Amino acid sequence: MTPRGRFNLVMGLLVAGALGFAGWRWRQQAQEAAAVSAQIAARAVQAGAHAEGKTPGGANEARGLPFGAPSMPLPLPPWGQPLGANLALVRVRADAGDARAACRLGVELALCGQSGANHAPHIEAARRLALQQGQSPAQADAAADTARGQLVQRNQDPARYCEGMDRSLRGQAGAYLRKAALAGNRDALLRYAQGAFFGQAGSDQDQYRYLHDPAFGHWYREAVPMLQRALRAGDPMAAQLLADAYADDRTPLDALLPDDPVQAYSYRLLLSWLRGEPAPDAGALDPRQRADAEQQAQRLYRESFGSRPVPGGVPRALALQPDDPTTAPCQ
Repeated sequence: MTPRGRFNLVMGLLVAGALGFAGWRWRQQAQEAAAVSAQIAARAVQAGAHAEGKTPGGANEARGLPFGAPSMPLPLPPWGQPLGANLALVRVRADAGDARAACRLGVELALCGQSGANHAPHIEAARRLALQQGQSPAQADAAADTARGQLVQRNQDPARYCEGMDRSLRGQAGAYLRKAALAGNRDALLRYAQGAFFGQAGSDQDQYRYLHDPAFGHWYREAVPMLQRALRAGDPMAAQLLADAYADDRTPLDALLPDDPVQAYSYRLLLSWLRGEPAPDAGALDPRQRADAEQQAQRLYRESFGSRPVPGGVPRALALQPDDPTTAPCQ
């Protein structure tokens, strides 16, 4: 065989291997998403049976199964009231089998966990993102200062809002959100997958303690399949979270997924169609990468959203604003 022939053979084998690995990884992700979907569906059925009195509550608890909402759920306390004023009531309902209450408790514990947290990584992430976007060092410093100011204000608000919080519940936000997510609560699923409740502590040492928590292992395996399931079901916020995750490292979900400009552009393109906005800039993508991203976005737009924009648009973040009753989560 000539040297040219050997070179072509080697390159052909490398390309075939790369394509084979990509296909294997795609099938693996699909299987993971399907497994989580089956788990959620099965537990939702079990929760419904429990709500109808068909399954003894003690049996569910003995097997460690999550719970669902009662057949006629009671309204949650008004959003914006201090957590301590309603903590006992919401906790009793959450522990007794109300998935909406579990979601609400998880959300509020996560919100209160922001107070006193070490925000240095978030500030540095804002600076790094600005530099990655081609901004000057001075502009990156300004972006970091803006992030710092927002975090200071956010710290002050929960400090007032979270008076009376039971400190023994610190670190339980993820557990309550996970149970509500597995019971099918949409808001809990998104917030659990984002993982923003991890690392909420006042020191660098405490900040990374969650890495040794078994709950982190659950989240590590479940977050992406949950979002993929939500995306296939037509949830536009799943696309927003994935677009952010492939573009930066501001939340645990962002750090879980490696930065990928093709995937990031694909989801941003999908979001532009869902919002009825102009297509985003493709940046430094070459024609082949851009075509791949557009093909994926078109498929998701067609299969998950019926090729139609989302009425009312798509929020750009999972905001928590206790002073705004219209943003009440877990409905």
